[in-house]
Amino acid sequence: MPEKPRIMMFHEALAKRMATVLEGDFEVLAPREDEERMAWLEANGRGVRLLVVVGFDPVNGAVLDRMPDLRHIQVFGAGMDQVDLEELERRGVTIENAGDVHAGE
Repeated sequence: MPEKPRIMMFHEALAKRMATVLEGDFEVLAPREDEERMAWLEANGRGVRLLVVVGFDPVNGAVLDRMPDLRHIQVFGAGMDQVDLEELERRGVTIENAGDVHAGE
């Protein structure tokens, strides 16, 4: 049986909620709140193709180095101020946000 696609999030509580929605179809990973994020990424970042972040989560070269299989980032919300867009483009990683969700009709 093939492995479930892996989705990574940086917030344990949010990941637990997401896992209940995606149960059975995806493996949702997140560090515990007391874990150091970069060390956790070093141990768990391989094989993850989708990263879901909130606007204040930093995504830079150091994060991306630990996620060599990453192909897409989804941002909850409109802000992407903490994401190094040039580095994503250089690595061929796509990104989308939920900007239109908050826009008026």
